[in-house]
Amino acid sequence: MLSIVHLNIRSLAKHFDEFRITPELARNDIICFSETWFNSSHTANSFQLPGYVLIRKDRGVTSRGGSVAIYIK
Repeated sequence: MLSIVHLNIRSLAKHFDEFRITPELARNDIICFSETWFNSSHTANSFQLPGYVLIRKDRGVTSRGGSVAIYIK
């Protein structure tokens, strides 16, 4: 069975270390984060989770809030 989790994170960069070490998160096949606040200054290499592929939709240059990140096992 496919396991999916979604979190409204309000700045993934600020909270990434917390989620990277959370074993419960790694039990999911797909991890979705909304409100990551990612933009072009956030490099993909800085936000990798072992065993997952990262797909992102960053916010625009003038946008406040927004953007999503999806990790797929």
